Amino acid sequence: TGQLRWVEDWRAPGLVGVPRVGHDRSVVRPPGRPRPGRREAARVTGVPCGAVISDPALLLVSAAPQITAQPVGANNCSNTNVSFTVTASGNALSYQWAQSTDGGTTFTNITGETNSTLTLLNVATALNNNIYQAAVTSSCGTVTSDPVTLVVNPLPTVVITANPSATITAGQTTTLTASSTPAANTYSWFKNGVQVSGQTGSSITIGTDALGAYTATIADVNGCINTSNA
Repeated sequence: TGQLRWVEDWRAPGLVGVPRVGHDRSVVRPPGRPRPGRREAARVTGVPCGAVISDPALLLVSAAPQITAQPVGANNCSNTNVSFTVTASGNALSYQWAQSTDGGTTFTNITGETNSTLTLLNVATALNNNIYQAAVTSSCGTVTSDPVTLVVNPLPTVVITANPSATITAGQTTTLTASSTPAANTYSWFKNGVQVSGQTGSSITIGTDALGAYTATIADVNGCINTSNA
């Protein structure tokens, strides 16, 4: 019978017989405490004819997944697209996005959303204040991203009024005024589908020489854009 001891080979893995610089020896230490990336071998000593060493085996230790970049919440207008992305490190990662409609109390997996990026197309106001998070899984465990909130703002409602009338006769003028809910930040006026140069206020005055179909396009306080009916 002999004594079994584990040794750690300091030579570069895969380069048999080529010592790593500064470490040209083997280190004896207790079994059961291997280091990742080192080659391990068993040495049997104390037998009548000397010692025998097994073939080395490379120890690979996989780390649990870690999130390196969290998704970021979004503030969008309705009928636009939005994406959330999570970045993680680890081996053979898989992803599952989930949605909460009750303020984060419960989450339900979103069928088919198993990539690092979740993309929602043509978001509706029904999704306003929904919360999203991603679960990242490897063979060593699962980690969940920070929850993020989606804000969906409705498109503004734009209305045009005419004073004194939308119908005028020779020599008369009328003033068209655009109003919106939510309130407008910018205005653009169009006549027969062509933008009217220099008209960026809430009102435009026209005479019989400028008759046509007028619309107003506004951007509201949330940055959402919509156009009135002609």
